[in-house]
Amino acid sequence: MTRIWLIRHGSHDWLGKELVGRRTGIHLNAQGHAEAERVANAVMEECPDAIYSSPMERALETAEPLARACGLEVIVEPEFNEIDFGEWTGRTFAELDSDARWRLWNSQRSRARVPGGETMQDVQERTVNACAHIARTYRGGKVAVFSHGDLIRSILAHASGISLDLLQTIEFTPGAIASIDWAADGPRVWRTLTNAECYPLCL
Repeated sequence: MTRIWLIRHGSHDWLGKELVGRRTGIHLNAQGHAEAERVANAVMEECPDAIYSSPMERALETAEPLARACGLEVIVEPEFNEIDFGEWTGRTFAELDSDARWRLWNSQRSRARVPGGETMQDVQERTVNACAHIARTYRGGKVAVFSHGDLIRSILAHASGISLDLLQTIEFTPGAIASIDWAADGPRVWRTLTNAECYPLCL
C-alpha cells in the first residue's frame, strides 16, 4: 500500500478569469504562496519519500515549501501536466461560455475533446498510470503529487468509480489535498481536505 497525497496548486491572478492551461509564466500570487505554506504545514510532519510535480510554474512553486521543509528535490513529471487545452488556451471564461464545444466539454467529459487538445479519458489514463507507477516504485511509502484541479478530479473519479461526466461535482479548490491509499488492486480515496482545513492538520 502506498499513500499518495494529490495536491492542487495554489491560487494565481488568472484563476477563474482565463483558461491558462499550459501557458508558461503563470506564477502564484500572495494567496497562492500562503496556500503552499499551509500545504507544507499539513504534510511535513510525515515527510513523503518523494515529491512529484507538474512542470507548470504554479505547481512547482506550490511544491517548493514542502520540498524545502523535507529536504527533497521535486521530481518533474510531465504526466501530471495540465490538460492540453489546444485552441482554448489563453481564452477568457466569458469568451468560452459562448462556445458550444466548451459547454459540451463541461457536460459530457467522457466523450468530448478539446479542439486541438486532449480528451478527458486521455488525461485520466495518463494520470492514473503515473500514480500506479509511483505506487509500485514507493510501495509502502508516501508520495506527494502537485498537479491541477481537473487532473486530480480525474484520479478521484477513477478511485471512486465516478463517471467523468460528473467530474465537475467534485470540489477541489486551490491548495486542497486528497489522500489516496494505492494498493496492488487499485486506489482507495482516504480523505480530502480543502485548503482552509489543511492547517494545522497532519494527514
